[in-house]
Amino acid sequence: MTDLRNQMLRDLREVEQLYVDLHWQTTAAFADPDMPGGRALNMLGPSANPVRWESQYEAAEAKVWNSDQPMSRFDDYAASQVLSDEHPVYVLEQWTRIIREEREQPTGLKATLSREVDYLRKSIDWTLRRNTYGELEWPEVALMAQEIHQLVRSMEDALVVGDRPDASASACFNLDPGSESGRCGGRLIRKTLRREDCQHVTLARNFSDETTPVNWIMAAMLVYFPHIRDEHKHCDQGGRDDVYRCRKCERIYTTTEYWLAVKEHYEREAG
Repeated sequence: MTDLRNQMLRDLREVEQLYVDLHWQTTAAFADPDMPGGRALNMLGPSANPVRWESQYEAAEAKVWNSDQPMSRFDDYAASQVLSDEHPVYVLEQWTRIIREEREQPTGLKATLSREVDYLRKSIDWTLRRNTYGELEWPEVALMAQEIHQLVRSMEDALVVGDRPDASASACFNLDPGSESGRCGGRLIRKTLRREDCQHVTLARNFSDETTPVNWIMAAMLVYFPHIRDEHKHCDQGGRDDVYRCRKCERIYTTTEYWLAVKEHYEREAG
């Protein structure tokens, strides 16, 4: 159970960090053709209480059943409203609610990401407790851990961060005398680096509070202080250069080395 405990602690920490990055992604995806702000804005939006959503769903379903409206139209609408698989507050709130009911710890506080993460983090040892036979007293913990981990992956997808298999034709060109081709040929895994704050973003964070997004303050600073705008153009905040790791030999490639591998592959294939 130590591995499961560490995984949940790690995933909850990741959710907190990724949630902050969602604010930056909404700004970067402001021109998204499907929805300004993209998936990141969806994840930052308000979340319905699962219990209230269910009661409203059942009430609406009953009303449709007793009307002449086709059920397919209602089903399509209902399906488009449920984002529980990738909405951070929704996913975490439903599990804190279940645990609070089990532990008889009700609360009237509004669900927020920081509150839900904090409560789940403090409840991990309770979820992993065992009886005298060594069996989990709360077997739902495995499903909870799985859903939180899936949430992390959904947030990474929206932010384009984390480890991702490289879909290109390139392969590791590290020398390997033992192989038939003389090259390693292992598959490369792309690691997108997390954005790091520059001095200007740090300055904006120092002026911000919990109710004011840093990107709003940053935008105002860039408009009203020309020298900051000019300096910020040259800032490298990370997240621009990926690194690649060979799954077979563990060699690390920079972006430049990666594209050399791609070039070599196509030249070799072209004969």
